[in-house]
Amino acid sequence: MRRERTFRRVGIWAVGGVVVVVAFTLLNRTHHHHYNHALALRAARVAAVAGCTRIWEPPDQGRAHQDGAITYSQQPPTSGPHNPIPLNAGVYSSPQAENHLVHSLEHGAVEITYQASGTSKLPAAVVGELQTIAQGKKVIMTPAPQTLDNGHVGSQTVSTSVAFAAWDRLRQCPSTMTVAQASLIARSFIDQFTDADSAPEAGRGI
Repeated sequence: MRRERTFRRVGIWAVGGVVVVVAFTLLNRTHHHHYNHALALRAARVAAVAGCTRIWEPPDQGRAHQDGAITYSQQPPTSGPHNPIPLNAGVYSSPQAENHLVHSLEHGAVEITYQASGTSKLPAAVVGELQTIAQGKKVIMTPAPQTLDNGHVGSQTVSTSVAFAAWDRLRQCPSTMTVAQASLIARSFIDQFTDADSAPEAGRGI
């Protein structure tokens, strides 16, 4: 009887230990994002033809929470201090506050920001196509609140009309790209970087 009780206790502790280990593993496993590599390769070729930059990694500016106005040295920002409240996904007709938007990027959102006026204005047909693609996804599409930084393709400067941004990732494209080119580039960027491993808090809601 005594031996039976001992074995029972040992069994209970063993099962409990396994449960704890499994729970710990599930809670702490690495987030693995899978995307369409063939689509990404096609988009890279099309982006090169369209005069866009490659997808590059701007220097990380940290991710501290900060209230009040924040000035970013890069347009669009892809990291940096930000407001504790993220910006909701959606297609916006007016520029949105970047301090909230950067928090959304930290949570794995993708941003499509474009020049709505001036010499680098993005054509209306391209804007309309990108708005359709952005709808219903973890994407924020907004007119740029400030002039977008120029990009670089080799020694050539790209006058940026639209930028595709995620946390620590950026692709810049000119106004001369076609609707078809913009569509493929946008769909691939969204597929590749929505909740990607590069976002510190990928998978969290916005």
